[in-house]
Amino acid sequence: MSMQIKGPKTFDPARAQQLIQATAPPPESGTTIKSQNREEQMRALGFDDGGQVDDDDSESDEEESTPYYNAVARAPSGAAAAPAQKVHELEEDVVRNQAAKSRLEKTVETLEKKLETELQHKQSTLMALKAAEEQVAMLKTSSSQQLSMLKREKELLSMQAGFGGGLGGGKAGDSQLIQRNEELEAEVQKLKSQLQSGGGDGGSGSGAAVDNGQSGELKAALTNAEEKANQYHAELEALKSGRKDAVKREAEMDIEAEEREKELANALEENEQLKANLQSASTDNTRFHELNKEVQELQAKLNATQSSAAIAAKSADNAKAAIEAAQKETSEANEKMEIYKSMAEEAEIKAMNAVQATANEMSGLKADLENMQNKYKKECKERRRLHNTLAELKGQIRVFCRVRPLSSKELAKCGGEEAIHFPEEDMLVVSAGGGDKEYEFDRVYAPDQGQVNVFVDTEPLVTSVLDGYNVCIFAYGQTGSGKTHTMEGPSADPGVNSRALAELFKIVEERRDVEEITISASLLEIYNETIRDLMTKDKDKKLDVRQGSDGVHVPDLTITEVHDMDGVNEVIDTGKKNRTTFATNMNEHSSRSHSILSIYIVSRNKVTGVNAKGKLHLVDLAGSERVGKTDATGDRLKEAQAINKSLSALGDVISALTGKASHVPYRNSKLTYLLQDSLGGDSKTLMFVNINPAPENCQETICSLNFAQRVRNVELGQATRNVEGGAALKGGVSPSPKAAASRRKSIL
Repeated sequence: MSMQIKGPKTFDPARAQQLIQATAPPPESGTTIKSQNREEQMRALGFDDGGQVDDDDSESDEEESTPYYNAVARAPSGAAAAPAQKVHELEEDVVRNQAAKSRLEKTVETLEKKLETELQHKQSTLMALKAAEEQVAMLKTSSSQQLSMLKREKELLSMQAGFGGGLGGGKAGDSQLIQRNEELEAEVQKLKSQLQSGGGDGGSGSGAAVDNGQSGELKAALTNAEEKANQYHAELEALKSGRKDAVKREAEMDIEAEEREKELANALEENEQLKANLQSASTDNTRFHELNKEVQELQAKLNATQSSAAIAAKSADNAKAAIEAAQKETSEANEKMEIYKSMAEEAEIKAMNAVQATANEMSGLKADLENMQNKYKKECKERRRLHNTLAELKGQIRVFCRVRPLSSKELAKCGGEEAIHFPEEDMLVVSAGGGDKEYEFDRVYAPDQGQVNVFVDTEPLVTSVLDGYNVCIFAYGQTGSGKTHTMEGPSADPGVNSRALAELFKIVEERRDVEEITISASLLEIYNETIRDLMTKDKDKKLDVRQGSDGVHVPDLTITEVHDMDGVNEVIDTGKKNRTTFATNMNEHSSRSHSILSIYIVSRNKVTGVNAKGKLHLVDLAGSERVGKTDATGDRLKEAQAINKSLSALGDVISALTGKASHVPYRNSKLTYLLQDSLGGDSKTLMFVNINPAPENCQETICSLNFAQRVRNVELGQATRNVEGGAALKGGVSPSPKAAASRRKSIL
C-alpha cells in the first residue's frame, strides 16, 4: 500500500515561490529552529502537521473502516519519494516550457513573415487601385468633354442647316429660294417677251420709231435678272448639298455620342468596382491590424513563458536541496509505514472474517424467517379452514369485504391517498378523523384483486346448490361502491352471477351419466316496495310475496328453463334492460331497486333414486345513500327513501337475529320477507360488503363495515339438504312449490 503525491501538471508561479521560501537555508540558532524549518519545508512539499501526505485518492472506503488504518494513514511512509517526484515534475515543466517557447518563437516568426508579405501585397494593391481610380477620373472627364463638344457641334450644324435668315429654317428656306427663283425666271421671260414684242412692231412697217435706248435697258435688265436667277439657283443647289452633308454629319455625331455614353457608363461601372475593391482592401487592412495585435499578444506570452521557465529552473534547484533534507526523515517514516501496513492487513483480515461470520448468521436468520413465514401462512390457511367449518356448523353468515379502486376523478380530488389500508390478510384498517378502526372478515379483497379471485372463494358455496342446499349471496354497500360490478360485471369480465351459472352447467355436464338435472331461472326487482317481474315488459303486473309449506315464493313470477349459458345470458340481458337505473351525484348508473336472480335446481340420482331440490338467490341490493349527498328530488327522492327504508328493515332483522330475539320483523319490508328463508331459515348465506376507499366517503364506509360485522355474528344453525328418496319430483321447478306433508329430511 503506497501513497503518491499529486504534483502540478502545469507550472504554478505561486507554488514555485512557496518552494523557494521552504528551501531557504535554516538559521544556526538551534535544533528547535531547524526542526521547525524542516516542518515548514515538509508542509511546503505537501505534508500536513503530522507528516501525512495530502492524498485523497490513495484511501479506500474499506481501509477507512478499520481503526488501525487511521494510524497508518497518519504515518509519513511515502514521503521519501514525494520530493523527488516534485523535482522531476518541475524539470518536466521546464522542458515543456522551453518547447512551448520554441513553438511560440516559430509561430511569431511565421506570422511576421506572413504579415510582411500581406503588407507588401496590400500596398501594391492600394497603389494599383489609386492609379486605376485616377485613370477612371481622367476618362470620365475626357468623355464628358467630348460629349459636350459633340453636342455643341450638333447645335452648330443645326443652325447652319436652318440658313435663310427671315426665310425660316430647313425645308421652309428651300421653298422660299425656289419661289424667288421662279419669280426671277418669270420676270426674265416677261422681259424677253417685251423685247421680242418691240422687234416685231418695227418690222411690220407700221412706221413707228423704236427707241434704241429703251431696248438696251431691257436687255440689261434681262441680263441682270438671268444672272440673279443663276446665282439664286447656284445658291439653292449649294444649300441643298450642304443640308444633306449636315444631316449625314448629325447622324454620325449621334452614333458617336451614343458610343461615348456607353464608354462613360462602362467607366462608371469600373469606378464602382474599384470602389468595392478599395473597400475590400480596407477590410483586409483592418484584419492586418488584428493580426499585428495577435502577434504582439503572442510576443507578450512568449516573454511571460520565458520568465516562468526561469523561475521553474530556479525552483527545481531549490527542490533538489529540499529533497536531500527530507530523505533522511522519510527513511524512518518508511520503516513505520511497513509496520502500520502489516497491522492494517491483519485488521482487514479480522474485519473480513467478522463480516463473513455476520453474513452467515444473517443467512441463517433469513432462512429461519422464511420458514416461520411459511408456517404462519400454513397456520392461517388451516385457521381459515377451521373457521369456515365452524361457521358452517354454526350456520353463520359468511362476510366477504371487497374494496374497489379509486376512480380518476377521486384520485385527482384526494391526490391518490386512500382511507383504507391492509395490514394483514383478511383484515383492513379505516383511517378516519377520529383515528384508525380495524375490521376482520372471512375474506378481504384489495382493489388489485379481480373477479376471478372473488369467485374462487365463492365457488364451493355456489356448487352446494346441486347437492340440495339453499344458498343466498347478496351484495351490500353504499351507492357507487361496486355491488353491481361484483354480482353482474361487464361481458368482458363477468361477475358472480355469470361465473356461478357457468360453473353449474359445467358440473351438470360432468354428472350427466349419474344424475338428471333441470335448471330454471327467474329475475325480479323490488322498486319502491313493489315487486316487478323483469322477464316481462308488463310493469303493471301485480306480484306479491307468499309463505308456503316449502318456504317463501312469489306466485305468477315468470320462470324460464335454461339449458346452457346462452339461455342464462338471455335472461340476464332481458333483466338489465328492464331494471330501473338513473344517474345521481354519487353514481352515473345508480341502481334504484333491489335485483334478485333466482336459480331453481331439481336433480335425480339415477343410481340411488334420491331426488334433490336447491335454490340459489343472487341478490344485488340497491345502494344505501344520504339524501343530502345525492341531491335527490322528486322521483329520485322517493326511490332513495324506499331504498333506505328496506335496508333499515334489513338492519332490524339482523339485529333481532344477532340478539336471538323471539320475534324477527321479516315482514316489515318486501326485501326482508323475500330473504326470510336465506336469513333465518335452512340456508347457506354469504354477504359481500362493497366499500369505496375515497377519504370523503369514510363515514358511509364505516357504517357499511359496522353492519357487516353485525351480520357476521348471526348464527342460523347448520344448513340441511332438501332431498327425498323414491321417485323423481314431479312438476319441475315452480315459483309456487307444491304443498308437502312435512319438511324434507336431512341426508348428509
